[in-house]
Amino acid sequence: MAESAAEICSIASSLYMGYLDAATRIAQSSGGGGGPGTGWGKRDDENDLDFRRRCFGMAMKMMKPGRQQRLKR
Repeated sequence: MAESAAEICSIASSLYMGYLDAATRIAQSSGGGGGPGTGWGKRDDENDLDFRRRCFGMAMKMMKPGRQQRLKR
């Protein structure tokens, strides 16, 4: 649990600082699904605390395993 918490903090801080490639690389190497969608970044009307919360939310979402495709019969 502590290992994944450290990885989530690392991803969230990378997102906060704008290092999207680093955040995506960390998430994928840890078994996560991938990167944030297009248009990621701080919004004009968003304060720093709200942006940090959104970064942590996205980091937790990125660490979830990707969806596996089911074979259709």
